[in-house]
Amino acid sequence: MRPRPLALIAVVWAAAAAALSGQPQAPAADAAIAAPSLVWDERGYALYCFCMGRWGNQMDFFLTAMDWALRVGRVTVLPPIVDYNHPSGEYPYFHRFLDFFEEEPLHKALPGAVDAGAFLRQFKGRWEAQPGGVQGFCPTYGGEFSDDCMTQGVPREPFWKHLNVSFDKLHALPTRDPADVVRLAPAAEHPIFALNCIPGSYPVAEEHEHLHRHLRWNQRMLGRANAIANRLFVGQPFIGVHLRLGSDMAEVCEQVPDAGMDSGFFSSRQCPGQFTKPVCLPPASTVDAHLKQVVAANGIKRIFVATDSTKLPAEYEAVIKRYDPEFAIGAAEENAHDPIQMDLIMLHLSSHFIGQCASSFTHFVSRSRRQRGTPTSYWGHDHARMRLSFAGADGAGSRTNANNQTTRVLPLSCGAKDDRSPGLTWAGIPASAKALALIVQVDDHHAAATGNFEAASWVHWGVYNLEASSTGLERGALLPRMPAALAMNSAFMQQWGSACPPEPPVTEQPEVALVFKLYALKEPLNMASFGEHITAQMVRPAMEGYALDTAEIRTIMKLHEHVSKSGLR
Repeated sequence: MRPRPLALIAVVWAAAAAALSGQPQAPAADAAIAAPSLVWDERGYALYCFCMGRWGNQMDFFLTAMDWALRVGRVTVLPPIVDYNHPSGEYPYFHRFLDFFEEEPLHKALPGAVDAGAFLRQFKGRWEAQPGGVQGFCPTYGGEFSDDCMTQGVPREPFWKHLNVSFDKLHALPTRDPADVVRLAPAAEHPIFALNCIPGSYPVAEEHEHLHRHLRWNQRMLGRANAIANRLFVGQPFIGVHLRLGSDMAEVCEQVPDAGMDSGFFSSRQCPGQFTKPVCLPPASTVDAHLKQVVAANGIKRIFVATDSTKLPAEYEAVIKRYDPEFAIGAAEENAHDPIQMDLIMLHLSSHFIGQCASSFTHFVSRSRRQRGTPTSYWGHDHARMRLSFAGADGAGSRTNANNQTTRVLPLSCGAKDDRSPGLTWAGIPASAKALALIVQVDDHHAAATGNFEAASWVHWGVYNLEASSTGLERGALLPRMPAALAMNSAFMQQWGSACPPEPPVTEQPEVALVFKLYALKEPLNMASFGEHITAQMVRPAMEGYALDTAEIRTIMKLHEHVSKSGLR
């Protein structure tokens, strides 16, 4: 039954009052019941289980799954998030995806995305009535097919039970590759495609990290977190600290060789360079040294700690009390149902965040802070990062924040006569770097959402093996001095490409994001085995394991006025 208007006003007022007071409130689990009826989308739907790891891992997988859903051409049914450590003791516990995140940004990346509960309330009968009944798909990857693959173990069995879904028939898929899905499970025959696993990867691939900008905490969650911050710190800035010190993390870090290794261990790519045991599991001495440096640099005297236990080991507690005798540990309110998410938002809101390199929990926070342009550093990892900015006239009036993001619109426009590469300058290159690489590409979620993946990641420029001692490139640089080499861009030209994407958006989308990313490499790249025609797409994977640090700036590229609804020319 739909609530009467006065009752609805009362519900909204009560929710707003609770958010302002900082008191926990239960999410509106049945809010979708009162929402307007959903309209069936003939593209078909994809529904999968968050069946891999805890929060950080699930969110890594989800970013890749966003790209996967667009490539299979289906609408995403947003699955419940799995919680293995819920205060209620229920194991596992399932949260509605939209209990935490804003809906509108998700729809920009995943047009039509719908909450699983709302979807099944309206269309479960349609699913059951289709020929063959409710059907599920399990990738086999060359292995054996199991007749209980959809419901085997935790959380699969309770996941589908929570959604009240039982399967009449199961199918084997060679892989979860989009091409296999489109070929073997066309929407005309399987309008609802249910998968026994999330179609993503861990750790998240670098090319998909930018999609995190569509995961924005909703106002209910932000209101509660701000109230907690005001109660704990009375409006003062605070340092956010993540320390995962439990036995499971200790066992993982024991796998790191004593001599260290290249970054690439779990989520350690977020802090490029040598990855060692003290970086993986920081001792109290490392925490002390790093806090001393951050406190001295910023003058911040309050500290918030998120950790995997209710109490810190004595040696860590003593260190943190040295800088803040009244530091706060955990953001959980009384009777709160989402303490993990509150901790994440508190770290998101902090003035400076210090995280743990190998942790996907830290990686979630560092990605969200990158969108805000607020500083992040990592235990045992030098937080004086390299910097990239626009030079000369291109940099005039621009502001570069702690994460190397510019707030200025770059004076490039699609179809402009003066189409030259902008001037760039960089600093803070690691002393051990032997070469640099630069890749410039479009980041256009509008093009991706409409299936134009070529336009969505169009590479304008690729330069590798720049001298590590160099400090920048002048505007209109053609061929950098040897041994630097130009890779072919997406137009297969060894030069700065036109500022026009291959298929520019229509006039309703008059601009796209342009990303400049600089890599410091421990060795020059040997690309001889790749043949004569080296593309920028080849350079990126060749840098895996060689990047000591990265710096990135994002700007907006204006499309020229002659772009019309029919495209260029």
